[in-house]
Amino acid sequence: MHHSSLDQPPASRSSDPGTRKMTQPLDDSAFDAYAEATLQHLAERIEAALADADIDRQGPVMTITLEDDRQFVLNKHGPTHQLWLASPISGAGHYAWSGTSWLNTRGGGDLTAQLAQDLTAAVGHAVDLD
Repeated sequence: MHHSSLDQPPASRSSDPGTRKMTQPLDDSAFDAYAEATLQHLAERIEAALADADIDRQGPVMTITLEDDRQFVLNKHGPTHQLWLASPISGAGHYAWSGTSWLNTRGGGDLTAQLAQDLTAAVGHAVDLD
């Protein structure tokens, strides 16, 4: 999913706009910028969609605690330049920047879509994170 605040970093631009693969890996500062923008966006959208959810940031880790005490954890994993999701619904997933979104390294699913699907299942009503 494309978010205007998450435009393609220079290292991932390609002459083929349809490509979903990075042409060059992100450097540390680009990874940090895109990961932070994503975590901030998700925190804002979750706060808007789920008033009873508690969102806690401790350095590179964002913990989302639902009213029933179930927790979702997003971790900015610098060494691999990935965002990691630990979900009580779908389990663990590692997501790498594709140039347009964070895609699961084992299947290509989008991080925002997976988190929205998991939160929807957990709370019993649609949660839109776009």
